[in-house]
Amino acid sequence: MIRTLIIVFVLAGLVGPTVAYADVSEKKKPGDAAVDFTGENLDGKPVRLKDYKGKVVLLDFWASWCAPCIKEFPSLVKLRERYKDKGFEIIGVNMDSKVSKAEKFLDKHEEIVWPNVLDILAEDTPVSDLYGVVPLPATFLIDRKGVVRYVDITGERLEKAVEVLLKESGGKRDSL
Repeated sequence: MIRTLIIVFVLAGLVGPTVAYADVSEKKKPGDAAVDFTGENLDGKPVRLKDYKGKVVLLDFWASWCAPCIKEFPSLVKLRERYKDKGFEIIGVNMDSKVSKAEKFLDKHEEIVWPNVLDILAEDTPVSDLYGVVPLPATFLIDRKGVVRYVDITGERLEKAVEVLLKESGGKRDSL
């Protein structure tokens, strides 16, 4: 009897956290509310998504070892430069396993001037868990009202989506 109880408690302990993790990690999709977070940048300052309410925000999850992420940076630099004065911002979420890797990469790439939070330094839950990010790269384009509108788009489609969202008023949805 005692042996059975021990097995039940051990199994309950193993299943409980797994189920909770699966719930937290469901990938956000278009139409979902963006999840607010507070992350820490390389200077130790907080970056809060809620501080960007009223702007169109691209959450860009990346790592220094992710070749497709790095390949996309030049177009993101141009996109931000073109639309930053019209209400567009990028928040990078670095997923390197060590802060030093992110620091080294960003020191070499001074053109990446948007805020970057370090996922491993998240206050509570890593931002990647809040958005259900598993493979990289991953992007979430959030409208002025805080709704995820587009997921994992790049290049010309991303630019067109940014233009559409910047022109929107009253939450009207346009399709690409």
